[in-house]
Amino acid sequence: MYRPPGASETYYEQMVDVLEHFTNCTNHVIVMGDFNYNCAPDVNDCRHINHIEQLTGLSRIVSAPTRVTMTTSRLIDIIFTSDPEKHVMTGVVLLSLSDHHMPYTIIRNSTVTSIATNTITFRNYKTFVHAALKKDVYEAMPHVTQRISSENLDVHEAWIAWTQVFFDMLLY
Repeated sequence: MYRPPGASETYYEQMVDVLEHFTNCTNHVIVMGDFNYNCAPDVNDCRHINHIEQLTGLSRIVSAPTRVTMTTSRLIDIIFTSDPEKHVMTGVVLLSLSDHHMPYTIIRNSTVTSIATNTITFRNYKTFVHAALKKDVYEAMPHVTQRISSENLDVHEAWIAWTQVFFDMLLY
């Protein structure tokens, strides 16, 4: 769920209506989102969030700041749940992809299923250097051009060859 900064009271009321609907439809509810109300322990901007908890019976389970800058520390990305006792671990993951940290929760489950894992490698765009990417592209062009010529690639195959090289540059 997302509430833009400075959203109207009407927006808040509609958001509450949606949350009340979900909590009335099922016994097990988890709602995550950027609510843009600062609920850090040292700040008292939680009036609306406290109201949501009282109306819906949901509990907030994230306690660490989710948006941290050089001068501020705010808890605005919240996880609500109807079953806080089922959440065995909750916290935030520091990411370089966003100016927000990612809240997470692990739910105790009576059945364990195995899932495949996938590792994603990415370029940290917070320290992106335009000149370095430009240099990488410039240096890759002769190799891509030579491959296109030597393998006699059609336009579609040439595009695929170029995008593979380009995306590899973005990832590392």
